[in-house]
Amino acid sequence: MSDKPTLLIIAFTDPKRDPRVYRQLGVLCDRWDIVLCACGSLDMPGVRCVELADDGNRLSPLIRHFITASRAYERAYWSRSLVGQALRKLEALNFDVVLANDIETLPLALRVAKYKARVVVDAHEYEPRHWDDQWLFDTVYRPYWDYICRTYLPRVDGMVTVSPRLADEYSRNYNVSCGVIMNTPDYQELCPSETHENEVRIIHHGGINPSRKIENMMHVVGALDPRFTLDLMLINNHKRYMRYLRREGSKYNNIRFVDPVPMPDIARTINKYDMGIFMLHPGAFNYRYSLPNKLFEYIQARLAIAIWPSPEMSKIVTSEGLGVVSSEYTNTSMSSCLGEVTAADIRQFKTNSDRVARRYSSEVESVRYRDLVESGSAD
Repeated sequence: MSDKPTLLIIAFTDPKRDPRVYRQLGVLCDRWDIVLCACGSLDMPGVRCVELADDGNRLSPLIRHFITASRAYERAYWSRSLVGQALRKLEALNFDVVLANDIETLPLALRVAKYKARVVVDAHEYEPRHWDDQWLFDTVYRPYWDYICRTYLPRVDGMVTVSPRLADEYSRNYNVSCGVIMNTPDYQELCPSETHENEVRIIHHGGINPSRKIENMMHVVGALDPRFTLDLMLINNHKRYMRYLRREGSKYNNIRFVDPVPMPDIARTINKYDMGIFMLHPGAFNYRYSLPNKLFEYIQARLAIAIWPSPEMSKIVTSEGLGVVSSEYTNTSMSSCLGEVTAADIRQFKTNSDRVARRYSSEVESVRYRDLVESGSAD
């Protein structure tokens, strides 16, 4: 029997595809006996998996929309299939600390804690405005998530999120102390790849969602001069949108789709490119103030970076001299930025990424999860 304290980590995601949960496990498993309750499992020493089947809700989407719109918020939450499964599988277990990933697991975490375990929450996004560019969310689910936050956040023992602007929004609206743990991956012993005078190899990788408007990156690079190529390494989690992207990509000779790789292999795989691009459309609040995994994976891969003027990302890219930031959220503005980039610029950007790679790695950032679960503060 281990003498380590017991930590429950709850996530309604697949831990193989959720970088943040994956890093929590990696940094905490040496000090804690971990029970991971998630929509998938991992073969990791010191981690016991309680797997959930992501089979939707007990109620049809239309009925659930109606219940939520009628402000029966508690019923809407506790009727979720994942919540019910987790309650049944965890109710007989006891824990010292519960780490809830995303606000959607927080009421569940507080219930299974049984007023004995401390509860901390990692809010990956600002949930009350997660999809506020969509009418259904803004009118029906924004008040629902506001209720969940107002009801349950005052009961937590500690809280973090992914960027300073999101932390400020939680603190301002819900009177909670919210720290920041950035989405930095493991440090990789890599060097910048060779830069060629008449070739700029650009990569974009990650999941897809129509709100991200990935087609903008294709339209920009597709119209540039022959120096530029774009490879898209996309996880096909939206089949209809993926078909649309492939149709758009087929219009250009300098755009390819390449197979995705396992999460730990991303930086090493994309190291052969020159530049990572991410033109994140600012329509939703969380997108506007995003500080995503891929920014830091580009750094670990020792790439130059090209982004639209997303405030949180541009602070890092500009201050560290990592790449180009367009002046506007337009394809024209990004085209102008990329068209002016020289091989010498790219070499310098890649050198700067190499210089700061350790600073923006889990060696520095993710270890703060230890402080979060042990003391409730990651500051």
